[in-house]
Amino acid sequence: MEQLSVLIKPLKITYAAAHNNPVIIKNNELIQLPADKMPIGKGEKLDKFSLHTIEASNNDMIYFFTDGYVDQFGGEHGKKFKYKQLQELLISINSQPLDNQKQTLYSSFVQWQGNLEQIDDVCIIGIRL
Repeated sequence: MEQLSVLIKPLKITYAAAHNNPVIIKNNELIQLPADKMPIGKGEKLDKFSLHTIEASNNDMIYFFTDGYVDQFGGEHGKKFKYKQLQELLISINSQPLDNQKQTLYSSFVQWQGNLEQIDDVCIIGIRL
């Protein structure tokens, strides 16, 4: 019987990020990636953005996001959602199909927000490698 062997090469990802550290999830382990601590638009710092290169593997998930999700007030006590809670949510959904992840992120946000006004733009980009 012929044996099929598959060689999976590491993927190299190059990115730039402002303020919010992107995350990559490998085998259900979340790793925070570097970001520059300056805004995309005009701000006090006008430095050039750093390019970062990371190695990733097939089926890793990488997420880029604005601060709108984590800064949203809501929940039982009208507090911010916060990064830790978003990270835990991303870990819990990262192996699901992308459409399911989108729906879970949306419904979690709406449930958290409740009757409070949305305070900022919200953008989360998830890419399965």
